[in-house]
Amino acid sequence: MSLQRWLAEGRLRPHKATRNETLRLLAAAERDLDDALTPGLSADRRFSIVGAGHHEVTIRSLLHTLGPDSRCLVRYLDACRTKRNRIDYDGVGYATGADAYELASEVSAMRATVVDWLAATHPDLAP
Repeated sequence: MSLQRWLAEGRLRPHKATRNETLRLLAAAERDLDDALTPGLSADRRFSIVGAGHHEVTIRSLLHTLGPDSRCLVRYLDACRTKRNRIDYDGVGYATGADAYELASEVSAMRATVVDWLAATHPDLAP
């Protein structure tokens, strides 16, 4: 799906990001990664914490921002989004500790990729 179609459907809206906003969003992602490591949390909760904020349009838009090399990551994150929805709305026992750890690792790596992308394409927004 194209960004223009999402705009026409109202799933996206034009927005001019600021550096401060970008820094706050990156800090929130880092906080969630740290929170997911809290001892005593269930695997489902750790998975949900790391997967918070990963919505369908956000995930699929990565193909447009990070490029076609992100296709496998997009498929993985979309599958995790579906699993997070099951955890949050259907019950318990959908995620394992390995699932939560793998998602945290992928999100941490994606965060680094996004920071590199920001530095290369929008240095005024980069940390």
